[in-house]
Amino acid sequence: MRVSSVAKRGQELRRVAKKRPQVTYETPLNDLDNFIGTLSPFIGELESAVVVVETVVFDPTHLLRLVGYEGALWEQLIEAQGPEESLLLLTAALADWVDFYFVTEPATMAIYADHDEYCTFFPKSEIARARLIRALDSAGYVRVDYHRGL
Repeated sequence: MRVSSVAKRGQELRRVAKKRPQVTYETPLNDLDNFIGTLSPFIGELESAVVVVETVVFDPTHLLRLVGYEGALWEQLIEAQGPEESLLLLTAALADWVDFYFVTEPATMAIYADHDEYCTFFPKSEIARARLIRALDSAGYVRVDYHRGL
């Protein structure tokens, strides 16, 4: 994994997410592996993914350990290659108290998660949103009546 400065990437991700449908769920910190397992079919075949860290509330121990980075992660971009590394990155970011974007390549899904344990999904279409809701609701995850203003 590679860590680099965000530059204007956060603004670019906001523009992409604004144009997509969204749905928000509580982040199940005690069930992240199953949560990621439920999400993985909707994320698709990943070539890579990035996490853009916007805010750090407490030391992001999971992310720091995963990437082997010793600097501050605030306003940093973390790049992962391939599906396994990308899903490990998403799991580590969700486990820490950070606000971040997660965007896949190809761009099938964007996610914004925050330290208040809300995870907002921005799928490519309303059909993809409906399928995601069906899967997460049937797995027992808690949907939140919340629209993320970007």
